Amino acid sequence: MKKEIAIRTEKTRAKFWKHKELLGRNINIDTKKRILQCYVFSVFNYGCQTWTFTKSAKDKIKSFEMWCYRRDLGISWKEHKTNKEVLEATDVTEKLLDQLIERKLRLTGHVIRGSWGHLLHLALEGGNEGRRGRGRPKRSWTDDIKQ
Repeated sequence: MKKEIAIRTEKTRAKFWKHKELLGRNINIDTKKRILQCYVFSVFNYGCQTWTFTKSAKDKIKSFEMWCYRRDLGISWKEHKTNKEVLEATDVTEKLLDQLIERKLRLTGHVIRGSWGHLLHLALEGGNEGRRGRGRPKRSWTDDIKQ
């Protein structure tokens, strides 16, 4: 999971730098937010429905989102602005993590409403044969949905 999020983050950063000229200082903040949403965050959203959101994964997603907003506004790390101040400056209503969770829940609804016995149902219910290994079980996709 960490590797997949890291790969998505790097691809999205590349897309961000590719569209950097669209995010110049002379462009309105609302337009910049739309550009980020359309061109940059859409790359990050790809395949997010299958991710398991652990605390560390959520932290990485939040920090990446803040990285984008800070670069977008031209805020240097030397300015010591808090994340709350940055979000107030951008006036963001819907955060990236909330969008990812919503997409995951939407996929869950499609799978549950689908025909029984379908491959997605079998993968979702997934009963493994044999004994479970030692230690605490890893957080599963269904655990994420239940929370």
